[in-house]
Amino acid sequence: LDALGIEHRPIAQTGILARIEGRRGNLKRCVVLRADIDALPINELNDIDFCSERNGVMHACGHDAHTAILLGAARVLKRLEKKLPCRVKLLFTPAEEYITPGCKELAENGVMDDVDFAVGIHVDTDFHVGDIVSVIGPSHSNSMGFKVRFYGLSAHAASQQKGKDAILMAVEAITAMEFMAAKELKVNDARLLNIGSIHGGKTNNVVCDYVEIFGSSRAQEDAITEHMTRRLKEITESVAAAMGGRGEFEVTKLLPYVIHHPSVGGQLRKTGHRLLGDDYLLVKPRKMGGEDFGFLSRKKPSVFFR
Repeated sequence: LDALGIEHRPIAQTGILARIEGRRGNLKRCVVLRADIDALPINELNDIDFCSERNGVMHACGHDAHTAILLGAARVLKRLEKKLPCRVKLLFTPAEEYITPGCKELAENGVMDDVDFAVGIHVDTDFHVGDIVSVIGPSHSNSMGFKVRFYGLSAHAASQQKGKDAILMAVEAITAMEFMAAKELKVNDARLLNIGSIHGGKTNNVVCDYVEIFGSSRAQEDAITEHMTRRLKEITESVAAAMGGRGEFEVTKLLPYVIHHPSVGGQLRKTGHRLLGDDYLLVKPRKMGGEDFGFLSRKKPSVFFR
């Protein structure tokens, strides 16, 4: 950005907000182009010339490509700055994969206040380079991360009647949670539940007094997310109480689904048709992935494409 002569400043701890002012000062209209920049805690084993240079950290979700794409757009827009009829904000957003999403912070701190619409992208290996792939209507899902904690009472296994087994609480609760997700909702209600981590106990002959579960739920409607959140909390607390213990349920992250504004989506398809032709304009079905661009899409008209 410095080499391109583009003004920028830090945002959201490790993100960057850059600005291109357009053909004259004080233009009222403003467009946001957004790319996420964060990596994942994965050790990269690929033998490629753009391999991660840091052990245990890898751009495994395409965010390095997103950063490069936005920098490429910045280069072109800066070259055309004197012809641009609007201001452009370039958002390099951090923490899309993290518990405190970068776009949530930006949506709350005023970055979007003077914006007319926002555009987000994501690479997708299911399609070819040059394709423009969009969803008609909303995309992605509400993505919730949650932690469950069970508190029991330790005892020697030979005197198990003196203890309260947190592992059994966890096993019973996970079964009830999976039953809830499978049977309490309509068969065509898009949702999923995944328990990805469970930790508890110290050795084989002691009744476990503490277990922590880390899970994720997804749904494509707010009402389903609300139902699952309420029931997960109820199951946690009631199962623990029935076994003489105590359960806590905590939502650690909640990404809202992405709202596509018809006029912005229509302009994307119109521009794609003019530049590439209809053969490169594809429509994909809505899937269950999460995306923190959803926070921006609930502030101003937006579109997200691949």
